[in-house]
Amino acid sequence: DGTRITLWSVSQKMFLSAAGGGGSAVTADQSKAQDWEIFRLWKMDSSGHMFKIRSNKNQFISINDGEQLVATATSHSQAGEFQFIINKKNREKIRIRAPNGKFLQVEQSGSVTANSEASGSWSDKDPSVFKIQVTGQMQGDTQLCSFYGAEQAVSMLQDHWSTFIVEDDFSFISSNGLNAVRIPVAWWITNEANTPSCHPPSYPRYQAVLDKAFDWADKYNLGVIVDLHAAPWSQNGHEHSGSRDGTVGWGTSDGNIDQTVQVIEALAARYASRKSLLAIELLNEPSIEVQFDALKKYYKAGYEAVHRHVQRDDVYVIMSGRLIQNGATEMVDFASRFKKCVLDVHYYNLYDPKYESMSAGQNIDYVKTVRANHLNTLMRQNGALVFVGEWAAQWEVKGASHEDYKRFAAAQMDVYGQASFGWAYWTYKNPNRNWSLKDMINDHIISVTKN
Repeated sequence: DGTRITLWSVSQKMFLSAAGGGGSAVTADQSKAQDWEIFRLWKMDSSGHMFKIRSNKNQFISINDGEQLVATATSHSQAGEFQFIINKKNREKIRIRAPNGKFLQVEQSGSVTANSEASGSWSDKDPSVFKIQVTGQMQGDTQLCSFYGAEQAVSMLQDHWSTFIVEDDFSFISSNGLNAVRIPVAWWITNEANTPSCHPPSYPRYQAVLDKAFDWADKYNLGVIVDLHAAPWSQNGHEHSGSRDGTVGWGTSDGNIDQTVQVIEALAARYASRKSLLAIELLNEPSIEVQFDALKKYYKAGYEAVHRHVQRDDVYVIMSGRLIQNGATEMVDFASRFKKCVLDVHYYNLYDPKYESMSAGQNIDYVKTVRANHLNTLMRQNGALVFVGEWAAQWEVKGASHEDYKRFAAAQMDVYGQASFGWAYWTYKNPNRNWSLKDMINDHIISVTKN
């Protein structure tokens, strides 16, 4: 699920393209693959050969009455299912059987029709032969289940959860000057009947894993921030938001907003009395595609849902701005209307070409000046508290020394330590050292002052 592909007609030597990204016919008329030539797959069976296909602008592929390939279906229920038949000798070559039982082929005009009986030939002159190339894949929970199958995915996740983060990690966190953990959860945690489509009813007990984390946090005197990282239909299109194919669908209807509020309410009800509950974060990193009015509507409802169950002065509600340049600034006035509210901002010296040209010293100076100034503009008297909910000692600097990383981390902790609600590192444990707070502490790059 979510694999991005291009399809190239071997006879016409052109890429298939959904004009405008979708909403009209699919034709083979592009010499280069850029945006409209990218399609996304929805896996439909365990064999891995049946797919629904989605265009760049989210319409699904189907066949019209004239047997022409079109990208016009606005719902996956209206989409056709296509069978991919792979050439065993050259796995780049495929044929595609359409829902009408015939094969797709490219006409001399460039139109793509489903009217070929297909010969046994795989020659480059055959109009029913295409070359497929994978341009990107998603690696989230849904894709894990889709690839391995429900039962194996269950076994893998249970093994991961029993070994990756254990009680000793909470002990390590507590003994190294840290006082809280921010735990990302998915929307299906409170209602396992709502798990993604391929999950079995007994999908591994997410809720039990979070319960155990609260037990450990209580034992080691740590606060817990429960962070809704994945909302129904995805709020940012990334794997970590539970997206099936990179599409942002959250907030487009009252239905999925209401469903998300129900998740927040269930979390608040379950953990209201736990002494380690520090905050509930209503939504991680909504994208620019989420309408601001829809986000504010949800945040108000989510805030009220928390406080229907949590009647404590030491528990907060966290709101995150949209993934745009001034997302936190856009949110600060709204968040400041609510008592015990926190505004979450994420800082990375990554994901922007400007950082690639910066030296180690320039990156450090950027944190001390630009980041410090931005943080100060968000912290207002009687306003929302400010939380640097994610940062990492990772950058684009080539050949950086141990001392460079140490200075970079120290600069960030110094600046982000001024935030009125503190900071959280992304993430505690990771195969990449610079993204792993535990490794950075063990390597003496990061040292947290005990309070």
